[in-house]
Amino acid sequence: AAVKEAAVEAAAAVEAAVSTWAEEIFLGRWKRKRTWQLLALLLSRVEFGAKGASAQLAIAAKVTQRLVGMVEHRKASGMCVSEFDVSALAERWHSLPTLEERAGAALRVVGDLQRLPPLPPFVYVTESVPYDVLPKWNHTDFTRQRCIETRRRCRDDAEQTRNELHACHFGCVCADETSACLNRKLANGLPQPLVLFHHPRKGWGVRTAVELKKGEFVCEYVGELVSAAEADRRAERCPDAERYFMALKPSDKPDGHYVVIDAYAVRNVAAFINFSCKPNLRKVSVPATHADSKFPRVGFVAIDTIKIGTELSYTRDDQKYIRGGEICFCGAKDCQGRF
Repeated sequence: AAVKEAAVEAAAAVEAAVSTWAEEIFLGRWKRKRTWQLLALLLSRVEFGAKGASAQLAIAAKVTQRLVGMVEHRKASGMCVSEFDVSALAERWHSLPTLEERAGAALRVVGDLQRLPPLPPFVYVTESVPYDVLPKWNHTDFTRQRCIETRRRCRDDAEQTRNELHACHFGCVCADETSACLNRKLANGLPQPLVLFHHPRKGWGVRTAVELKKGEFVCEYVGELVSAAEADRRAERCPDAERYFMALKPSDKPDGHYVVIDAYAVRNVAAFINFSCKPNLRKVSVPATHADSKFPRVGFVAIDTIKIGTELSYTRDDQKYIRGGEICFCGAKDCQGRF
């Protein structure tokens, strides 16, 4: 009886918080719907810090749904504040030639959102955000000579190696004329349209809406930048979150002293890309503007030409044989069975 009473009190506390926060955010007249999501998540983390990420996101989703109902008088799926764009207009589609095409493009879901399982609650971002770790700005390496020029235009995929991709930034020579630069893939967001779809066994996944060429940049893996200790704490409170961790381990750093990208609560479309034993994407490291080697940005490029409508995938683990772990449903002929 005591346990049941405590559960009822906890549920009442959540419901009271949801009503209060929704009203406060509504009265604040925040125009950007992604701001609703972010405020709801931050408030749930502060008020219910002892809960795991999954429970905090569920509370934030209730706040977001309440706001969508108050403002637009409709039901929202999870934390998806837009019926037509999962990114809530975060992606700008710089690759499209006209303003009309850019405005009409969106990160869409294939199928009827009302009939499909709800998207997991999350806050969409286009660049990783620090949580309990901060990069150190290396001013000695911050020069305008990092920009590679050919006939006054930055080369496409300049300085690209097997595992590293050069990216221009505001410290490059091309900063004054960014429209002529072909090396601002990370700064420009998604270069090509992608769509989300639901698979009966894999869950949510990502397909390309256009043909992708070999070596073409597809997207960046973004989330919250957390320490290894914070990642362990989050995984203990919410085991599902560990599926979205990507560890950044420089070769000169021992275990336990590295940064992790946590794309569970704060993410972009890359978090929905499934794993495969025969992937069509590979991970590449992209030196960030601050030049701190502990905080490289991580991008995905096409291993070979990828046809329209093909599901995107990458390799979760480098080792060939894994015991335990989770069952792999990639469907590859040489599937190792688990990841």
